[in-house]
Amino acid sequence: MVLSFNASALYYLELRQVVDGYTGCRWIDNGNGTSTIRVNFQYRSLPDLPAPFYSRGVLVYLYDAAGKLQPSSARANYVKMNGVKSVDNWQGNGYAMYNGYYRSGGVASGWDNKSAHTASVEVEFNNAVFQDWPAVTIRAGIYTAGDDVGEVAGGVYVDPTTNNACKVLKDPSVPPPGPPASLTVDVAAPDWNIGELPLGEGEKTLTGAEQQLCFTYSGLAGGSRNFVINATSANGILGNRYLLKNVSKPSQTIPYDLTLDSGSATFRLPNANASPVTLNNKSRTCFVPTFRTSVEMNTDAGDYSDVLSFTVVTKP
Repeated sequence: MVLSFNASALYYLELRQVVDGYTGCRWIDNGNGTSTIRVNFQYRSLPDLPAPFYSRGVLVYLYDAAGKLQPSSARANYVKMNGVKSVDNWQGNGYAMYNGYYRSGGVASGWDNKSAHTASVEVEFNNAVFQDWPAVTIRAGIYTAGDDVGEVAGGVYVDPTTNNACKVLKDPSVPPPGPPASLTVDVAAPDWNIGELPLGEGEKTLTGAEQQLCFTYSGLAGGSRNFVINATSANGILGNRYLLKNVSKPSQTIPYDLTLDSGSATFRLPNANASPVTLNNKSRTCFVPTFRTSVEMNTDAGDYSDVLSFTVVTKP
């Protein structure tokens, strides 16, 4: 006969006032198949605990397509508190609590503060986790040697539209009715060939329809929305300009930047000032590129190239 049991099932979540509130709630799509949730816990000093303190804690609640709590919410890639990753995830009765307690004893720095303070919490997920219900509830907690503690006021409900405002759910097992709108942005990026470059300062506009950079977004109500569009360069940035590199002689570079014009709005890349631009909902917004290059006299002839990776972030 084999007997087995889940020790974590012996422990329950008790409710106490753990924080004075939540601030700075954000959903950030990282553009690589993952999203980061950020929220600040306004921690109070420790309340009366049902068992000795082990660590501050972060509870995570995920939902299925019907809005019901998933059997396991321990699906984060990582959970950080004040920049320090959790070292353990405890599965209790109906909850998952990430914490900084080492089984060998001791608590990770950033998770061990028993005093009143503001804790910056960051949780990363693969976007596939949100395929059925694109939202998550994050709740402040305390991990103990016995029953654990959760914030009595509830947790913050974060979805792709969340930007700084925090929506508190008294009961995290009951999300708002209906799945939240999921924002999607499709990008059509051409392979630009700007041809032969003149010495000194040069400028070239690519006017063909096939040369336009186009964005299409959908999923949110309303006719248009502001976005901050930027791009990183495979060759890096110098003096707020991208670099074309000689394919045969990588030490040879040509600085450049570009301006994108939709006919009603323009912005420059690199977008160091995070200037917003309006995209139309459920229709394509296309931009004509104008490249500005600086070729020095001692620049060798040859093939020069760069690869730009675009990021698109919503702006309120």
